[in-house]
Amino acid sequence: MKEDLVMKVSELYTVLNDLQEVWNKLNWSIVPPEISEQYPFHKDLGQMTDDIKSWLELIKKS
Repeated sequence: MKEDLVMKVSELYTVLNDLQEVWNKLNWSIVPPEISEQYPFHKDLGQMTDDIKSWLELIKKS
């Protein structure tokens, strides 16, 4: 069970990290306002990625 959790959280970390890279490369002058208005994260993606990495390390150590 722990291995599955580590695998899924690792995948989540990778995907959010990749999403942050794409998000940072967007040219916001051409992005429709409804895209930025419907931003689904309450925290910055960088902070979320850091939090998930910390969480993953705690899971691995447990």
